[in-house]
Amino acid sequence: MPPKWAWTPVPPSQVSPLWQIAPDAIKPITLFSVKFKQLASFESLQLSTPQGSAPPTPLPFPLATVVVVDGSINRMRSLRGIEAFPNVRELLLSLNQLSTLPSLHHLELLRVLHVGNNYLTSLSWIWHPNVLVHLNVSGNEITTLDGIAVCSGNLQILNVSENKLASLDGVQHLIHLRELWAQANHIQDAGVAHAMPLSRLQILSLGQNQLANLDAVAHVVMTLPSLENISFLDNPVTQCEAYRMRLCQHPGLRVVDSKTITVAMRQSFDRLRNMKDVDKLVEHTTIEYLAHIDAQKHVLDEGIRVHRAREQRMFDAYTRYKHSTERELEDCVQFAHVLTTRNRTGYLMSNAGLEVSVPFEKMANACSEGVEAPATEATSVVSMPCHKRPESRAAATSAFVGFATRSSAYLEKCQSHRAEPTRG
Repeated sequence: MPPKWAWTPVPPSQVSPLWQIAPDAIKPITLFSVKFKQLASFESLQLSTPQGSAPPTPLPFPLATVVVVDGSINRMRSLRGIEAFPNVRELLLSLNQLSTLPSLHHLELLRVLHVGNNYLTSLSWIWHPNVLVHLNVSGNEITTLDGIAVCSGNLQILNVSENKLASLDGVQHLIHLRELWAQANHIQDAGVAHAMPLSRLQILSLGQNQLANLDAVAHVVMTLPSLENISFLDNPVTQCEAYRMRLCQHPGLRVVDSKTITVAMRQSFDRLRNMKDVDKLVEHTTIEYLAHIDAQKHVLDEGIRVHRAREQRMFDAYTRYKHSTERELEDCVQFAHVLTTRNRTGYLMSNAGLEVSVPFEKMANACSEGVEAPATEATSVVSMPCHKRPESRAAATSAFVGFATRSSAYLEKCQSHRAEPTRG
């Protein structure tokens, strides 16, 4: 049957400064783990005997080298058998069934204790004296911090999150405290004032509580000279006007509600400290905004001007094309009208050297029978030697040929009127 425990040597690079182990104090350093073993206590491991003789299960390491004991995620209701680890510095007992703890005064070197997510209702079990530096009792049902004062000599990190605290009364005795984690409780505005004497406090996390008075919260923040990181997320106070601006007036603050305060934000807040500069700041901001609006308007106006110029050029080109087409059509109509009022063959052939094809002759006959503006398909052939062609006739003939090519529909109209009597 495999043993119910595991052990791991701790390399020097992973030695926590909270353990306060001198380089030559303990060699080697061992982590002893019984996680997920369904243990009710350490006693069932049979690591020690009442007479102090060798344990029944041989160990590959001396118990004196064990510095970290991890008993998390078991069914422990007592700590019987913990005395087998006289040099333990860090004891992890989260996620068990502990409703109280015995006095651990025999663990004289214990500095880190995690008993989160158990069934603790108070801190009256804390023994004196102790050298605890880090205490985690989160996820329990603790209603007050009575008894925490016995840790005033060394405690630097306290985590009481997810309990039933209505006040921080008791923490004022922890003069060495650097981190206070108390989110997800029922702490109200008056209960925060007990943190004011903590001159060494650097991190204050009070999210998910019942803080609503900005003046009370800001007063506490401004009286903590070493404060660098605060969080009041999910409190009514975060909805107050100028909430973030008020808190950021703390000169040493770096993070508010998990957001870093940038240099630009800090400079703006520094200017706002002097109320005389507010009007100047508003005026300067307004001028910059109006200048930006003017620049955008100039860009839009230039775009409109370019589009209007392009539109005008297109309109002018269309007008020239329209007038040219109208002149060409007028010349063609005039030429066709002349053919209806003169001797067609004589007009086209005299002194011109023109040759008229049969389709062209048929078209001319149609014109003489009453059609005002004759036209023909592109089968008409008109030719004239260039050295015999008068300029006026050459222009008219060229215009007519172009017009006749585009007038097949009008020819059909001519043919439909051939049987009608000639108009007067």
